[in-house]
Amino acid sequence: MAHPRLDTEQLSPDFGEDDEDGNGDDGRLNRFDTEAAHWQVVRQLLTPTPTFMTLLVYGFLGLMAVTASAFLGSVVHPIFYLVAMIGFVLIYPLASSASASS
Repeated sequence: MAHPRLDTEQLSPDFGEDDEDGNGDDGRLNRFDTEAAHWQVVRQLLTPTPTFMTLLVYGFLGLMAVTASAFLGSVVHPIFYLVAMIGFVLIYPLASSASASS
């Protein structure tokens, strides 16, 4: 027995009508003003600057090197503790001065 064909034109949504009616006050997103002054301040605060990203990457790499050296000091040889200590002593003032200047 043959089944009747399904008319997909009746089931598909019509997105064209929604775009034309979008200027009303019927939805929450229409009332959300992203160009307001307070949202611009939030956007500037949350947007990472290239300087911040550079410090973040170098800080992460330095911290990873110090952590790996401390791990190697406990597993391989205690001389790596000295490498970790020197790395930490060098990283700490650089991070403090970078955070103070920005």
